[in-house]
Amino acid sequence: MVTSSFAAVVDGSTSKGTWRPGGHTTGYVAMQTVCAAIATMPAQSTMAQALEWLTDAINKAYDTYHLPPHMQQQAENRLTCSAAILSRERNEVWLIGDCQCRFGGTTYSNPKLIDKVLANVRSDVAHWLIGCGHTIDQLRHNDLSRQYIMTWLREQCHFQNTRTDNPFAYAVLDGSRVNPAQVRVLPTGTASHIVLATDGYPLLCDTLQASEQSLKRLLESDPLCIDENMSTKGMMSGANSFDDRTFLKIQL
Repeated sequence: MVTSSFAAVVDGSTSKGTWRPGGHTTGYVAMQTVCAAIATMPAQSTMAQALEWLTDAINKAYDTYHLPPHMQQQAENRLTCSAAILSRERNEVWLIGDCQCRFGGTTYSNPKLIDKVLANVRSDVAHWLIGCGHTIDQLRHNDLSRQYIMTWLREQCHFQNTRTDNPFAYAVLDGSRVNPAQVRVLPTGTASHIVLATDGYPLLCDTLQASEQSLKRLLESDPLCIDENMSTKGMMSGANSFDDRTFLKIQL
């Protein structure tokens, strides 16, 4: 999304709980809520002020969808998303969660350590399954390796916005207070253009075409995402990638 003051990509987190507000996934509602809030956010907002503004918007959404307070404490049911936000007034990009950006010939990301750990576990399990006779096509249809880590994927939600120094802690927008220290702030300097993208692009390039070509090559060589592009999920049968993706290029 683009306004006169901000540009952003917002990535709803894969739903791991059972709550479906308005019949939608929690990630979708979180994305819609945050996009609407950015559209009305004061232009001069600092990163810390933006965090408060967006967190308040998600808490209002809980009231709108009548989520009981006890369910708000269940991290897997929260409205959760990540975002990369470009502030025109501040000349900064804010990476809240695991979205990414690129400018000046460099890609900047904000990955989660817990994802790296679970991606490695899933890779080991998938290779063991293949060694036992499962085919890649079978695992793309029924990913037993992701099922193996699903309990941990749900439990990792408890590391969202935790205030401790736990190495697995990470920032997201979910209605709880975001630790500003876990948000990556990038001054854009004299950059002529800036790319904002979700983590659906393993290799982010200066153009959409180059980014898509790199993704296509990776998926052809590693459709399960267990080798060169290790992930907590692969490209399932009928899908065109392992994750949804958004690419936004802003010319300054």
